[in-house]
Amino acid sequence: MALWILINYIPILFASGLIFIAWNYSWVWALGVLYFLPPILCRVVTAIFGQPRRSQAVPSRSSYGWWITTQLQVPFMRFPFLEELLRMIPGFYSVWLRLWGAKVGKFIFWSPQVLIADRPFVEIGDRVIFGYGAKVTSHFLKKSALGTYLVFGVPSIGSASLVGAMAVIAPGASLAEGSTLEGGSGLHPFSSQKISALNNVQSQFDKTHIEEV
Repeated sequence: MALWILINYIPILFASGLIFIAWNYSWVWALGVLYFLPPILCRVVTAIFGQPRRSQAVPSRSSYGWWITTQLQVPFMRFPFLEELLRMIPGFYSVWLRLWGAKVGKFIFWSPQVLIADRPFVEIGDRVIFGYGAKVTSHFLKKSALGTYLVFGVPSIGSASLVGAMAVIAPGASLAEGSTLEGGSGLHPFSSQKISALNNVQSQFDKTHIEEV
């Protein structure tokens, strides 16, 4: 447990290092370290500890690895504008997520305030649209009589899908290719959605049109 607590200090140590670099060298170097060092370290940590299993006790070896990767992402969660700057340049944010280890396709549209909570652990196909404030995560913590457990699963979003505004995709959930997750709705952990809401609307329109004719 002591190691678990010490890992919490990674963000403040990282911030102190950035200040040191900016003060003694330049802000350009500091920005480079800010955007590139955490993803690289995250890849190294994942290679050493491996990807977490579906369920494991906290603390444990694989949960330690996950917790380190989480702390490396804290600066971008605390200051979301750092990611918004990347999203202003088409394609940059997707490339940056790939640097973390995420599987991200081409031509992704990222609306403002989208949150990818576990950047290394997500699979996104091509031509996916994320609405305002959509959220995707690969973990949650669960309490039981035996202790605290980390529940983990890589969420998957198929190509040509639409994730509506304020929608939530939970750990291990799967949104099939061409599907639509309506705004404000969510996919439960390890569930899947294969029916496109847009297709349903189109089918109802076609049925009505045929009946009228």
